[in-house]
Amino acid sequence: MTKALWKIGILVITLLILALFAFSYAEEKSEQQTISDSSAKFLQLLKQRGFNPKILNDKTTVDLKAWPKDSATGAVVRQLSGLKAGLAVETLPGVRFISLKEAKRLDTRHQKTGLFLVDIDYVPRELPEALKYFKYTLRKDGTLTDANEEPILALVTSEVYLIEKKTTEKLSNLIIPEAYAANPFPWRCYSFTPWAVYHSGFHRWYDARTWADTYGPDGAGGCSSASPHTRIDYIYTRAAVGGGGDSDHCFNCESEYSRDTWDVGYFWPAHGVPVTTHHAVYADGTFSFSRTSHLTW
Repeated sequence: MTKALWKIGILVITLLILALFAFSYAEEKSEQQTISDSSAKFLQLLKQRGFNPKILNDKTTVDLKAWPKDSATGAVVRQLSGLKAGLAVETLPGVRFISLKEAKRLDTRHQKTGLFLVDIDYVPRELPEALKYFKYTLRKDGTLTDANEEPILALVTSEVYLIEKKTTEKLSNLIIPEAYAANPFPWRCYSFTPWAVYHSGFHRWYDARTWADTYGPDGAGGCSSASPHTRIDYIYTRAAVGGGGDSDHCFNCESEYSRDTWDVGYFWPAHGVPVTTHHAVYADGTFSFSRTSHLTW
């Protein structure tokens, strides 16, 4: 009898485990289906707005010339500067502010270290945390080093835009599910932040990065470093240097990031200086924006 009860107990436990697994699988399948359905509808939205859906496939080589480079649809936007766009210039001791023309004249054979903010009069709000994340050290004398204490030369620029008003254009046929409305705050402003980094130590390599972030209104209803992040329907980013590049995208998110590298090699004395390419697409409801820019030394 005891042996029979033991077998029955094992059978019951096995059936319970199988039932739990089946329930978990069905729940996951349902969630994936919901995400897939919503994503498919939003892909159709992008296609109707003229965006090539191939940009969503990171395995596809895309000609940058075919992308909308500087466009805003469904709203009027205004580029911000100063404290409305980011942090005060005193936030990062050691940082240097230069023009794009001056950046192009930098000679990496002689200028091997430093953090240069290009064509802006503020410190991008995510920059201090990004330096900590990558374990970069910026000293007051302007020296910038990586986690291995090797010198690096970084060019960083940023653009911050305020969404001023919606246009009267009727886009009722582009309605998307409410789950993808900006949340938890209305979408008020967004940033586009390209990086170009040269690692000038014994191991030399170039690094291109593109950051895209979206924010809600600050306490005054505008945009500033006090604006909280808010999620929008869709963000796409791409960064490229010396090759095919890296692209990333997300749905219902507040930030996206892409990074591409070009490895020159170890103690390689002669090499060309590349141009980095940065691209981002933002879309929510009836509004979309795209931007492409380049950095070089």
